[in-house]
Amino acid sequence: MILMIEEAFGSYFDFNNVVELWPNYSSDELKISNYIGTNIRRANILLNSILDDEEKKWLESLFFETKEGWYRYSNSKCCIDLKLSAMSLGLTNTYFTFNPELEGKIKKYIRTIPIEEQELSARCYIKQKVVTYYTLRNYLKTIKKSKDKSIILYRGLSNTEPKDKLMLVGMESWTLSYETAHRFAGNNGIVVDKEYDINQIFAGYRSTFKNRPNNMYRNNGFYVRREHEMIVENIELEYDCSNGKHIVSGSLYY
Repeated sequence: MILMIEEAFGSYFDFNNVVELWPNYSSDELKISNYIGTNIRRANILLNSILDDEEKKWLESLFFETKEGWYRYSNSKCCIDLKLSAMSLGLTNTYFTFNPELEGKIKKYIRTIPIEEQELSARCYIKQKVVTYYTLRNYLKTIKKSKDKSIILYRGLSNTEPKDKLMLVGMESWTLSYETAHRFAGNNGIVVDKEYDINQIFAGYRSTFKNRPNNMYRNNGFYVRREHEMIVENIELEYDCSNGKHIVSGSLYY
């Protein structure tokens, strides 16, 4: 049990967090250990089997809620809820944004979130992350025939000021698709690549939960799949891009 959690979260993760937030983990462990899925359909079957009804409604809303979901607007309420869960679990750095005014407003807001709601978000976070990890591990092993447990992701940045490093907030959306990143960068931006261990990926187009038997939102995840999006966790605060390192399109220098 401990080894399974360490594999999905990293050895630095406090196992007691799982015991406290996932009291029926022992009964769900067998479902996870027998899981061989490599795609979002299989991932959703497993998630539907380990989430209770309250968690299903909440997790789907965190991703797709019409005005606040992660896949709707950046730094929306649901984005903040997910980022706070990752920070509270010690999985990311402690920055929501590098806009000082907005960061201040967010930190005021999180003090108003009821503890019960924070715990619900954290329960959902842990279960989604475990399923994401094993889906990606199975995909790399059985479909890609690779022993690697990391993938190259891309991020398109527009209107980038000249600098030799990028600042990383706790959670960000990256993509497996260079073309998608290039579209976000635009004509004057840059595309950056970064290798992420799969235990640093919270969710993505192969695993994002959609409560298909009783979904609440019309958005069926099409854009998530089309953009090959991955929601990543950043422990580090800075990413070295000096001398064009990791810049695969455009330039940090004018």
